[in-house]
Amino acid sequence: MNIKWYNGPETAFSRSDDRATFIVYITVKNTFVTFKDVTVREAQEVNLKMPKKHQGDYVHIWMQYVDAVGNAVSTSVYVGEGTVLV
Repeated sequence: MNIKWYNGPETAFSRSDDRATFIVYITVKNTFVTFKDVTVREAQEVNLKMPKKHQGDYVHIWMQYVDAVGNAVSTSVYVGEGTVLV
């Protein structure tokens, strides 16, 4: 799954080196797959490799950031929904 986002200006609570985590909910299986710290905010894109067993499954995706030190965590943001293509 390829996910892209746009970053606003850097602030005290939004830095380019914040690490992104993605949470994928597989509705039909009532389970989650988590991709922890898979990229940094400044990348503005990530390609998540879902396990093959989820091919064709319908999912909902959220993301959140953790600062580089690991002390601060953002609220989660709903990214969207779709079908997994492996």
